[in-house]
Amino acid sequence: MSVLAIMAVSVRRVLRDRLSLFFTMILPIMVILIIGASVHGFSTFRVGVVESSSGTSGEQVIAMLSSTPGIDVRQYPTTSTLEAAVRRSAVQAGLVLPAGMDQMIKGHRVVRRVW
Repeated sequence: MSVLAIMAVSVRRVLRDRLSLFFTMILPIMVILIIGASVHGFSTFRVGVVESSSGTSGEQVIAMLSSTPGIDVRQYPTTSTLEAAVRRSAVQAGLVLPAGMDQMIKGHRVVRRVW
């Protein structure tokens, strides 16, 4: 018996058995479609930004992020609204630009915000 004959017999068995056809063909396609629809792909990375009087340095950071392909910048008015957006996965990351960021950079002080 040749390999092609064995393959033909196996394909006929699967096509005759509807339950087998469902689990080998239809169910995997449905799972792929459901997961793909729920994940929405990873073509863009959403970043939430709170800019509170950070000056021209903050504006430059926002402009640089906005011009980067694949990054969608969303501005939020307060830190608490940004934290809520990160918790509910409206954005993948949050960036808080502190007030007086220009002076901190000019004074060679470290600008850091971790939560």
